[in-house]
Amino acid sequence: MKKRNILRAAGLCALLILGAFGFSACPAGTTEKNTTDDAIAQSLRGKLLVLQVFGDGGNSGVAVSHSFVELYNNSNSDIDMDNIYLWYANGRRANDPDFNADIDQDWSSIQLSGTLSAKCSYLILGAKNTGTPAASIRLTIQDGSGDQNVSSMVLGNRSFKVALIYSNTDLTDIQNPFDIDGAGTKAEGYIDMAGARNTAPDADPAKYDTINGYETAPARNSASVSIRRASLTDTDNNSVDFEQIRYVNDKDTSIPVWAETELLEFYGPKNMAYGAWDPMEKPDVVEPPPYTSDNTLLIFQAGASTNGAISHSFVELYNAGAVDVNLNGYSLQYANGGDPVDDDWAKIDLSGVLPKNCSYLILGTKGSPTGSQYEIPDNFGDINTQFSLSNDSFKVALIHNTSLLTVQNPFDSDGAGEPVTNYVDMLGAVNTGKIHGYETAVMPKISKQQTARRVSIIDTDNNEKDFTNIDYRTTGAALEFRGPKNVAYGAWDPVSGEKE
Repeated sequence: MKKRNILRAAGLCALLILGAFGFSACPAGTTEKNTTDDAIAQSLRGKLLVLQVFGDGGNSGVAVSHSFVELYNNSNSDIDMDNIYLWYANGRRANDPDFNADIDQDWSSIQLSGTLSAKCSYLILGAKNTGTPAASIRLTIQDGSGDQNVSSMVLGNRSFKVALIYSNTDLTDIQNPFDIDGAGTKAEGYIDMAGARNTAPDADPAKYDTINGYETAPARNSASVSIRRASLTDTDNNSVDFEQIRYVNDKDTSIPVWAETELLEFYGPKNMAYGAWDPMEKPDVVEPPPYTSDNTLLIFQAGASTNGAISHSFVELYNAGAVDVNLNGYSLQYANGGDPVDDDWAKIDLSGVLPKNCSYLILGTKGSPTGSQYEIPDNFGDINTQFSLSNDSFKVALIHNTSLLTVQNPFDSDGAGEPVTNYVDMLGAVNTGKIHGYETAVMPKISKQQTARRVSIIDTDNNEKDFTNIDYRTTGAALEFRGPKNVAYGAWDPVSGEKE
């Protein structure tokens, strides 16, 4: 009995000492099992924050090279990280074989270390995505640049949760450490948390994403979007406290590279070596006014098939507008290059309705031999016809009439920048040959392995800037993301690859 009294007195002294240093002896939202660890944890709430999280899991069209969690010390004092743990887990999707809307995937934990200086970030760098081609990654984080580098940490691009816990409280059987009992009780040692999902149940009941750990309501993430604090004031509501940071390159391509790079550096995650900074103080970047284009019916991708990586010649259109488009009365016109003039134009009269945010596929002849890296099924197009594009040079034009073109360049029919009547869009692309029809500048470089594909859905009337070459000598999800879509595929985002 005497020994118990001594221990009880020692515990009381410890709590009184903590109170003298600004720690609360009775943290709100905890139970009788509160310990010194809870008091320390409560003192860190609002000071040690989950600043930004990105999930690169899924190996399909992600915009950032690694999964990561960025923490931030929003206090004026250093924080000892040695007894702080990051717990993380992914949610589930309604069409997963092991789907259970009430149970997320299993937690994993990482013990942190070091001293985080005031107003500095702390980076936990996770797995590197190997399913997305490097050329498609918008933000590449240097391998090994984290304050903790954990190759086994794969956060999902559909849903995830991360929690900061002081001391090694076991969260194995806890779905939501922010509210373990539905009455607001927090797990012992709770500091901060962020939970996110891409789609809610009302979006598509067959494919919605679930996450059961978050503060009040989850934020929204995706393969191209991180969640990042909108301010440094923590309201304990993830849906309010976090905003989406879109890392895909869908900005106006006329903005100078230095401006985009500066903003990318600002939003990209920082480690302790970066030093003190203000994550809410966006740098002053002088940008021209956003480019606006009336053209929302676009030539999105075109490829030539001979004996290369793609089975068929094709042209993929995309409707980036807000309304469906009736294609009756439109024509796709095409020609291969030549010197001193291109081949004569040929045309394909279009038909049917192209819904908003959908693709439309004009499928041409099949190359030889068979066994291409990307096999498009025969008759997969919305129009299937016998046309062939050269992998040395070609041009394709979308015209809102069915009259055969006679000028070399319908984008500049008179040498003074005047398009032909009812001109909509055009692409001129070359490998080693020449083409005399294009918008502003020709797009290099196509080949029997590479198509020409838009970098964004904003049309600047410059084929060199608007298009990039896409190599089909790849496999898996990246190949599926790149492949041409037809109307039946449905609405989708051609920059991130996400289905709507």
